[in-house]
Amino acid sequence: MKRFTWERLPEPARDAFEAEFGRVIATSTTPAGLTVGIASRISTERTTVFVKAVPRRSPAIGDYRRERVVLEALPAAVPAPQLLWVSDAGWLTLAVEHVEGRHADLSADATAVMGALALMRDVLTPTPVDVPRLTDDGEKLSAILAGAREAAEVPVAYRKVLDGADLSLFDGDALVHGDLVPSNLLVTEDGRVSVVDWAMAGRGPAWLDAALLITPLIAAGYSPADAEEWAAGHPEWSAAPPAALDALAVMQVVFFAEKAERGPEWLRDDRRASLWAHDAWARHRIGV
Repeated sequence: MKRFTWERLPEPARDAFEAEFGRVIATSTTPAGLTVGIASRISTERTTVFVKAVPRRSPAIGDYRRERVVLEALPAAVPAPQLLWVSDAGWLTLAVEHVEGRHADLSADATAVMGALALMRDVLTPTPVDVPRLTDDGEKLSAILAGAREAAEVPVAYRKVLDGADLSLFDGDALVHGDLVPSNLLVTEDGRVSVVDWAMAGRGPAWLDAALLITPLIAAGYSPADAEEWAAGHPEWSAAPPAALDALAVMQVVFFAEKAERGPEWLRDDRRASLWAHDAWARHRIGV
């Protein structure tokens, strides 16, 4: 899906932005994602910021509103860019601190990433903002489990885990990012990790973000056992019920296998490319 560019933002919103940050001299749009919303680095005569924007009538408006609420509530100690400015003139426009960095390479940056997760646990438990639980209807874990259970072709061993999956095992009072992938982890020149894109954040157990990084670690070259050993460095990992990890691993592989065949076409290739890592973790978890 091709993203909107800066020029698509209505003129009143662009004028308001320039009144705040100065005349725009250069823009750079990030690659396509789940929505068509603007996601651009904007350089002005005074500064550089990152802008996310979407029309108020967009189906994705809820995600942008979620991110606004979360960014406004994040304590300063959280390794994340600060929200600098908001406009709601026809489009919801968020200007956040620009982080000069590269996407995390988990084969090299895993230790630094764990340091960021440990810090997040310290300052985001309990959650500083009232957000839905990730197990509520329509939220991430609920949607993944529902989608996996509806899949037509599921191995018997996986189906058994799905049938017995208990989302109450994912209860918690931390603010969980919920979408930790390398593209949402920026590593600066001095090795600091900044966590970006909080649109899927929700309430859950602090160990969940570490668990969600296991399959990206496997894709980066870790064995499933080594990826879990890395996750064990999280201060809350011992609280993760084994049955919850079994369910998460199986839910993900079945859900993404289904989406790789029937989901948005522009995402299918990337999802197919990562299926082997999801399958490797699920097989490791349930011993098949």
